[in-house]
Amino acid sequence: MHPEQLRQRLYLASLLILVVGLCAAATLYVTMEDSEAAEDAYRIVFYDGKSYPIPVDSDRLYLGHLERFGGKAAVLFAQFNRWFMGLWRGEALAVTVLWITIIASAVAFVLARSIPEPAPGEDQHRDGSQDR
Repeated sequence: MHPEQLRQRLYLASLLILVVGLCAAATLYVTMEDSEAAEDAYRIVFYDGKSYPIPVDSDRLYLGHLERFGGKAAVLFAQFNRWFMGLWRGEALAVTVLWITIIASAVAFVLARSIPEPAPGEDQHRDGSQDR
């Protein structure tokens, strides 16, 4: 494939990735409800005859048990895991898709820009014929 054709196809791919990704992110943002956390991310605590949901990350008893059995690394990994899983729910999913779209489009654009332009006399094909 000629370098100029490859460059044009990469520019087109970059634009296509950007348009489709932005549309998908906008659709997700409008249609998804913001879910704060999964059902298992809360513990129910009963106090004075009432029940209160407490996020697991702020429950000192849970974090203490987790640290005792797995160390500080287990606590950090559990917090990282909850944060990472939160990226794939609700409106945060739209933001995640947006950033992935921007990065993928930028990579295709930079790849297209990195293809060197042929010198004026280098328009020859492999068989020795020239473009006119």
